[in-house]
Amino acid sequence: MNINGIGVTSPTETKSIEMQGMVRIGGDVIGAFDDEIITALTNTQDLIGAVLRIHFCLEEFLNIWCNKITNNSDFFDFGFIGFDKKIKIAKKLGLSEDLAVIFKLFNNIRNRYAHDTSAKITIDQLNDIRLRIDLLPNFGTTPIPKCDDPKFETLVGNKNLSWGGTDITTKDRMVFLYFVFSMKILGSYASEFQKKNISFTYVR
Repeated sequence: MNINGIGVTSPTETKSIEMQGMVRIGGDVIGAFDDEIITALTNTQDLIGAVLRIHFCLEEFLNIWCNKITNNSDFFDFGFIGFDKKIKIAKKLGLSEDLAVIFKLFNNIRNRYAHDTSAKITIDQLNDIRLRIDLLPNFGTTPIPKCDDPKFETLVGNKNLSWGGTDITTKDRMVFLYFVFSMKILGSYASEFQKKNISFTYVR
């Protein structure tokens, strides 16, 4: 995926990323972009698998926020803390309400599946996430378009994804929203950490 010159990709696509003049994501956020997780996420056709992998990556983003803000290599090393509690702790440590709400909406979808594998993800749920992502500020040199902009599409794995594209599945929309949200998170984190003079890098 290419947003604002950042490539989210598997290791096998690194050369293609470099040829396009993009940077491959990593650095302090490598945990949220684990090679195996991203490869599986872009290739899987399994909706439940995609939901669980997105949830894992988002939890890593919460860990990153708490670790960087507290200057701790593993802030949550004292035992298991649930995702919802991590959101609350991150908010206490300054995570914006706008980001926290979207983390919670993704978590709600994951929790529905955890308790009922026959649960359906509705377009209303996805639209709620989409509209909230669109309202987040842009921090890059090139603004990220609104998710439903018909000109906004990106290559994920071997498939071009867009919100209203042809043959786009619920799983595709979930993955698309996650990757757009992840770019908004990166911009927000970079901006906030710079204000606080906290070192932060997201390139390999």
